[in-house]
Amino acid sequence: MSERVFCIDFGSAFTKVGLRRDPTAASDLVNNPVRRADELDFCIPSVAWVNRAVNPARVEFGPATANYTRGGGLEPHSNWKRYIFSGVRPSGELAQPPLDQLLGSPQLATLAAGFGVTPGQVAHLRELVAQARGLLGVAAGVPADREAGWRTFAQKLAHHFFRWLRGYVMEACAPLRSAGLNPEAIPVRVSVPAFAHGRGVDAHPGCGVLTDALARAGWVLHPTRPVISEPLSNLIGVLTEGRNVLSPKRRVQLRSMFQNGPIIRPLADPEHYPAYRAWCVDIGAFTTDFTALTLDPGGRMVAEPEEAMTVRQHSVPLGVRNLDEMVLEALPPEQSGWLKDTARPIDWEDFRAAAYTRLQPFRTAQAGRIGGPALEPVVRDFAGRVAAECDRFRADLPPVKLQELVLTGGGNCIPEVSRRVAETMTAGAGEFCHVYWPLPGGDGVRRRLGGNFPRGGTALGGTSVFFEPAYA
Repeated sequence: MSERVFCIDFGSAFTKVGLRRDPTAASDLVNNPVRRADELDFCIPSVAWVNRAVNPARVEFGPATANYTRGGGLEPHSNWKRYIFSGVRPSGELAQPPLDQLLGSPQLATLAAGFGVTPGQVAHLRELVAQARGLLGVAAGVPADREAGWRTFAQKLAHHFFRWLRGYVMEACAPLRSAGLNPEAIPVRVSVPAFAHGRGVDAHPGCGVLTDALARAGWVLHPTRPVISEPLSNLIGVLTEGRNVLSPKRRVQLRSMFQNGPIIRPLADPEHYPAYRAWCVDIGAFTTDFTALTLDPGGRMVAEPEEAMTVRQHSVPLGVRNLDEMVLEALPPEQSGWLKDTARPIDWEDFRAAAYTRLQPFRTAQAGRIGGPALEPVVRDFAGRVAAECDRFRADLPPVKLQELVLTGGGNCIPEVSRRVAETMTAGAGEFCHVYWPLPGGDGVRRRLGGNFPRGGTALGGTSVFFEPAYA
């Protein structure tokens, strides 16, 4: 049991940190005091900048790098997180590179025979590929298994990043000392993607890399649950709105935490409300994560809600950065060149807000007005790709009587995307009590997901007492 806990939502583009100060305090986000006033002050850039302009070279992180641009010895690494989880099977074995899979496949042998290529010639081809890989590894100083090399690099970056993040968070939480709390002693858990999730999520090798990096960076790991699923913690964060409520006997009060919402009905009246499902679509920078949390008590009262819950999760490599690539291809060369080579990370954020969210031109001194109505078809095309993934995810899950839909992540802050996702997820899928989305306005069903929840729900939910079994 932990009375206090940090949760690190380690995102590919931004990292968010949640904090529960005590078991009955509302979960909160650790703020970034140096972000501009018009930006989310809890979004900490995850981009790693290798600075080779100094000797020795060093890795730099955080708000101070917001104005950095590539060149002059500065080398950005924006999606290094993916190498922590890629190429590794849940058993811990390295996945065989695709080329090796092809060369060793029976399909290639069959195809070769059809063209009169002998088995000896196919074996010779394999030897040539192995020799070429070895020569490249020696000559260029690059590991023969490039994927393994990037994994090693990402593991080193993780240690550097979490060490930097600890100093940053401890400084931001220094005021806790005046209340008699020591932030350095508060344990931490880290959220992980849906593609790393399963029973015993922390057994995945990528999760071990993260917890090892956290421990070596000085963080105190949560004693019972140091790793948590991103989509599940996101749902809990949004549906509870960060509330943590205990009874006088220090037991979780779910009714109060969920404000007697639809999720409570199957627990209180399973005869009339046999099942409940919450859907979540979280569109980030590099992935879209889907969650379907189904609560089915089986017509009986249950003491432990998680026992009656089943969670289906899925992640696809489709995010806002894919939209960026589509836009770069659609823009004139001088404008796409400015965005690729000159724009700072902070310029990209302003460009996305103007071109994707408001569908207005983004004004620059060097490249003129970028975007506007000409990019609307590109945004619609991206929204259609996300909607198609939504269709695939929900296809084989039948509707239940009580359903809610939660739309989070930076991608859902793009109105066209959020609308298409909501339409797709609710079309012909039965009745929905609520649809929470980050767009203004609403009606009896659609509700605006305001505050910090569209981007901070996972960090908030990961600190919930819902995940503390000692309070169950």
